[in-house]
Amino acid sequence: MAETKKLAATVRSGTGKGAARSVRREGRIPAVLYGGGEAPQPISLD
Repeated sequence: MAETKKLAATVRSGTGKGAARSVRREGRIPAVLYGGGEAPQPISLD
């Protein structure tokens, strides 16, 4: 059976290469949350 993990994430306002680079400079990981019939949501992970 698969394990479920919880991740600490925050919603980010910017999208694109520049916004992702600034998130990386802050030591965070840029990501996009897809699914659930909702629009893609840009997030950043610790």
